[in-house]
Amino acid sequence: MVESKEGFRAFYEKELVQHLQTLEVQRKKLAVKLNLSIAFGIIGLFLSIYFLAGFHNFSLKNHSNSDFIIALILLVAWAMLAVLVYKKVFYKKLQEIRFKFKRSVIVKIVDFVDPALKYRESRLITRDEYNASKLFPVKPHTYYGEDYILGKNGAVPYKFSELHTKYTMKDHRGRKLFYTIFRGLFFLADTGKQFKAETVVLPDTAHKLFGPLGDYIQDWNIFREQVVKIDDAEFDKEFVVYSNNLEESKKILTSQLMKRITEFKKKSGHKIFLSFINTHVNLAIPLDTDLFEPPVFGNMLNFELIYENYKYLKLATGIVDDLDLNDQTERTHNSS
Repeated sequence: MVESKEGFRAFYEKELVQHLQTLEVQRKKLAVKLNLSIAFGIIGLFLSIYFLAGFHNFSLKNHSNSDFIIALILLVAWAMLAVLVYKKVFYKKLQEIRFKFKRSVIVKIVDFVDPALKYRESRLITRDEYNASKLFPVKPHTYYGEDYILGKNGAVPYKFSELHTKYTMKDHRGRKLFYTIFRGLFFLADTGKQFKAETVVLPDTAHKLFGPLGDYIQDWNIFREQVVKIDDAEFDKEFVVYSNNLEESKKILTSQLMKRITEFKKKSGHKIFLSFINTHVNLAIPLDTDLFEPPVFGNMLNFELIYENYKYLKLATGIVDDLDLNDQTERTHNSS
């Protein structure tokens, strides 16, 4: 990992710094304008409430209800003005910086990882592909994503993108509540081999939280097929497996593959969701940060932030090798 980081630093200094310096100048100018606008907005709000709503007289007993109503109206009016100014003045500029960052920095990092990769910043894994993975049984009402990358490793084509899916509920007052189903990196590889079973590998959260009771909860999961009992203590500690064909799923999940999945989970440092459906291997990594985005409110020349993008690209493009999908799927189907 040290050599990889040093190699990327050399590339960063040679290919990226010049673009990041230009973007940093633009970011600083925009940040100054944004901070000044916020300061003037706060001062304007305070002064308008202070004088127009009569709050220069600090004795609350001398205020009528109308003064508080005027203050509330002013607060709402200034908030609406702030949103309008942001959308008309700053949002477009921020999007320009974001677009330039992706086109001048992320594109180069993708090419550095593998020149054969194809990158489309506005495309994403389709809703049908996401639903077909059966990783998340609740179908989303809101579905969006970006940063689509298409590649191939040996005989296995793959693609991945960032996704953010949400489910919408309403409370007893009819107010909408948005529940995040998945936010992170979604990966799909086509092995070209038809899996005879639908096998889903999920983080074993229930067992970790509830112990033996968690196992009982898993057995009665109405959204899933049968639980597959695994004779691998380390794998069983981290994951629970569901399948519609127990024998076939055990042929897929060889001891070697289970070891690779466990090692990949440790390598990623995140929970992972995995499924073998039709000819596809689907893998989802939940993240609490947006990848491949410019540090608009931070220093563009922060090497560690840029390096994070490279690390996740290497992680995703290495999945086929990490899970040995070229050879593993061949052995799995030959043995069936």
